[in-house]
Amino acid sequence: MKAAVVSAPGKIAVWNVLDPVIGDPYEAILKVEACAICNSTDVKLLEGKIRPCGFPFILGHEAIGRIVEAGSRARNLPAGTMVTDSYGKPRVKGLEQAWGGFAGYTVAKDVEAMRRDGVKVMNWMERMQIVPDDIDPVAATILCTLKEALSGLRNFGFKPGMDTLIIGDGPVSAALTMFAGLYGANKIVCAGRHDARLNIVSNLGAHRVINTGKQPLHSVLPDNGFDLVIDAVGSSRILTDALRMVRRGGIVGLYGVNTSGQIEAPLSKWPNNVRLHKLFFPEGQHLAHDEIIELIRSGRVDVKQFYSHVLPMSRIGEAFDLLRSRQAFKIIIKPDEKE
Repeated sequence: MKAAVVSAPGKIAVWNVLDPVIGDPYEAILKVEACAICNSTDVKLLEGKIRPCGFPFILGHEAIGRIVEAGSRARNLPAGTMVTDSYGKPRVKGLEQAWGGFAGYTVAKDVEAMRRDGVKVMNWMERMQIVPDDIDPVAATILCTLKEALSGLRNFGFKPGMDTLIIGDGPVSAALTMFAGLYGANKIVCAGRHDARLNIVSNLGAHRVINTGKQPLHSVLPDNGFDLVIDAVGSSRILTDALRMVRRGGIVGLYGVNTSGQIEAPLSKWPNNVRLHKLFFPEGQHLAHDEIIELIRSGRVDVKQFYSHVLPMSRIGEAFDLLRSRQAFKIIIKPDEKE
């Protein structure tokens, strides 16, 4: 099969690798329909800013695939079932995976069968959930972003009526903005550096957008003006701004992964009774799955607003270039698409 492999920081190419095989009875093999690029984590993995494993590795954690073969105890995963967030299982010595969804085939676990049989289910396995057939596979790749954003908002303690500031203008910020609006925020302000992206965020429900490349945030927003401030980028500088904007008793949510591994925020600058909440990686996102499926079905959520390009895997290097240059909003890769 073909797989997108990162061989060194900044270097990604399509390799021929062995197909995965079933290794335990609760596993199933999936043919990947599509896998979206995560603008934050995948880019940082490619650049070597996050190192969960050694090089080389198969990239991709937003895959949608259909079951082609199931283990003897994977009884809830019949052939043809669509599943989210399946993972790679390299059969090449020295080849690892950073989830591994940019591949022709991946693996999923039958989590429901494992629970019923009394087999321990790890947190990461909860990501693998069944997608109804009426959801388009390409659109279904956006479920990862949407589930993480909605669960993140709730983990931060969002409540209806909150004045909310979201710093960032990518797909995650757009999803946070949309859900804050759908679930009753009083005021939503979104700050970023790219007008085209801020227009998307504005269309998804932001009451005000601010281009911080043209005007500093603190010059146009009052101090202590928000109940919830979310850093969706991952920046110590942004955190400093966020602490100026949050009210006493408010929450600063750290959503974007800070690759420096540290933050600089003098305690003397903090308002009193403020909570700083780190959420670099999803927590409980699977709980939002059915809810978001229904929002899509009802038309209240249009997944097409969250991606700009669909490209074949042979162009994955170009896809990352488009994201770095901000010529793309979010890109979905289709392994089987012909050029």
